[in-house]
Amino acid sequence: MRLYTRRRIVNGMVMSLSVAATGFGLLWLVLVLWTLLENGVAAITPALFSQMTPPPGSSGGLLNAIFGSVIMTLIATLVGTPTGILAGTYLAEYSRAAGLARWCGLSTTFC
Repeated sequence: MRLYTRRRIVNGMVMSLSVAATGFGLLWLVLVLWTLLENGVAAITPALFSQMTPPPGSSGGLLNAIFGSVIMTLIATLVGTPTGILAGTYLAEYSRAAGLARWCGLSTTFC
């Protein structure tokens, strides 16, 4: 019974320290988020999304960055989707007993 009581005490102490560490970390995250929202909400205007990126120190928007992100996502989707479908089809249909299929987690029991 003594060992069980000691384990419960140690478990309670470690759990308390874990909760305190989690709270400490979340406190800093909330403070950063609060500062970001407090200083950044005023900058969200239609001009932010419709004007080109200006030189440093000038006012302007993020149109170049948004357009570049959309283009990169589109290209990645156009390249990645057929590659993934073809690789999955090859592994499922033609490579049942090969080492690559076993390494990827496929086996004859799933196909």
